[in-house]
Amino acid sequence: MKMRTAARICGVIALGSLATASAQDACTNLRSLKLPDTTITEALAIPAAEIRRPAPPGTRGPGPSVSIPAHCRVAGSIKPTADSDIHFEVLLPASNWSQRYQQVGNGGLAGSIVEPAMFVALLRGATTAGTDDGHVSDTWDARWTIGHPEKVIDYGYRAVHLTAVVSEAIVRAYYGQPARHTYFNGCSDGGRESLRSTTGKVRSNTGWRMALRPGRMIATEFKLDRPALPFDIAPEPPLPAGTPIRRTRPICPYPQVAVYRGTGSPDEAENFSCQTVRMN
Repeated sequence: MKMRTAARICGVIALGSLATASAQDACTNLRSLKLPDTTITEALAIPAAEIRRPAPPGTRGPGPSVSIPAHCRVAGSIKPTADSDIHFEVLLPASNWSQRYQQVGNGGLAGSIVEPAMFVALLRGATTAGTDDGHVSDTWDARWTIGHPEKVIDYGYRAVHLTAVVSEAIVRAYYGQPARHTYFNGCSDGGRESLRSTTGKVRSNTGWRMALRPGRMIATEFKLDRPALPFDIAPEPPLPAGTPIRRTRPICPYPQVAVYRGTGSPDEAENFSCQTVRMN
């Protein structure tokens, strides 16, 4: 009896080792994935680990620790034009995938990948991705725009779109199936990116909740579908009834943008028209 029990235990350990090796192989094999205009520079299996967050402002001592689950980290670059260099990262849970995909947005003028927001999605069991929007810079440094119209287009919408397309292919290759639900999470520039994605052909997400009236954007509202996690910032509550509307804009179909007509208040949507603007 003892020998049979030991054999069963060894069998479980062996199966566990095979499962771990299989996940590692599935990850490293992504290095050879061929996608248009895309170079995958890293596909690395990351073991589970504890990380410590900075202490909250005004407090002393170490911050809270967070357990990051084992995952596959994929990094690379997308170059749709000769002047483009869109860096992206994708994190894929090694187990217990929720079949959700969440892409995260940027802040300011972007220039880096927002990994803390990606960890939030990973903690919820989602595959997650981010991009630097096609340039490396400080948040408010706009010098990269000078003489680089294609980088401006990458920042405007193309980097977010192509990151979503590449990430979808990586998810299919790793899990053998697509995500059942896709989400975009962002504020500040991420809010701009998200609205750009919802008003055109860039990408359709199931994680949107928006308050609209015909032709005008009134407010956007994001709703967490799981309990708050250590990285979370609580969403602002919906606007109370009767809150004055200070500024409106038309929501234009891709690739058009709202352009001021030159007369009337610039705070009113009716004084804008949807036009296609070409970069010279």
